[in-house]
Amino acid sequence: MGQLDIQHLLWNIRLGYLLHPSIPLDTSTPTLWPLELSKHLPPAAKVIGYDISPSQFPASEYLPGNVQLETLDILGEELPETIIRKFDVVHVRAVVLLVHRANPEPLIRSLCRMLKPGGFLQWDEVDLGAFKALPPNPTVANVASKQLIAYLHEPPKLTSLLTALPYIFSWVAHLRDHLGSSGLEVLSQTNFAEDNITRKLKTDDHAMGVEDLLPGIADLLAKSSGELGEIESSLKSLVESAMKEREEKRELDYDVV
Repeated sequence: MGQLDIQHLLWNIRLGYLLHPSIPLDTSTPTLWPLELSKHLPPAAKVIGYDISPSQFPASEYLPGNVQLETLDILGEELPETIIRKFDVVHVRAVVLLVHRANPEPLIRSLCRMLKPGGFLQWDEVDLGAFKALPPNPTVANVASKQLIAYLHEPPKLTSLLTALPYIFSWVAHLRDHLGSSGLEVLSQTNFAEDNITRKLKTDDHAMGVEDLLPGIADLLAKSSGELGEIESSLKSLVESAMKEREEKRELDYDVV
C-alpha cells in the first residue's frame, strides 16, 4: 500500500465521512477528491479531481463516468477561467506544505475563486506543529524519533528554520480565523487530537512521507549551509534510526483539523 493510499484510509477513519454532514448531498457536487465520493453522489453529479502532476492518476479507462482528473497548479499566477466560480463544493486535504511563511491567504483566495456564490469549502488538514513522538509506555526509549522532529523544526547549524525552510505550521491551529478573515462563514470545525486507533497508520504514513521528502529537505537546508553531503547523510541516518524505532512500536502522532 502506497503512502497516499494509507493517507486516504487514515482520513476516512479519523473523520468518519467523505463529505461533511453540513454539506447537502442532493445537489450537483463538483469537488477535488473524486473516486470514492463519486459512489455516494447522485448520478448527475460531476466530480473533478486536480493535482499538480498526473503521476498518481489511474488510467482514464478505470474512472467512473462522472469523474474527471486534471492537472492544476492551485498557486499558479492565474487560475484558468474555466474553473472560476464553477464549483458547488471545493475540497482540499493535507496541503500544509503549500503554505509558506505561515500565510495561507494566497491559497484561500484561489480556493474561494473556484467556488460558486454560496458554495462550500471543506478543508482537512494536519497540524504538523503538534507533531510528537510517543512511546507505548515510559520504559520504551524513542530518542531518534524525538531528534528527527527536533531536526525538522530547528535544523542544526541554522539560527532559525526561517532561513532554510519556508514552513511554519502555527497557522493550522488558527485556520478558522484565516478563513473568517477571507470572508467565509465557518459552519463547523473539528479538532481530532491523538488517538490509539490510528496511531500506527499515522506513523507509517508520516515515515513514508519523510522518506519521500528527504532529498528535497536536505537540498533546501544545504542551500543555507552549503553542506549538502553532510546534511543529507545526517538526515538519512536519523530517519533510518527513527524507522527502526517504528518497527519496535515507537509511534509518531499529530493532530488533525
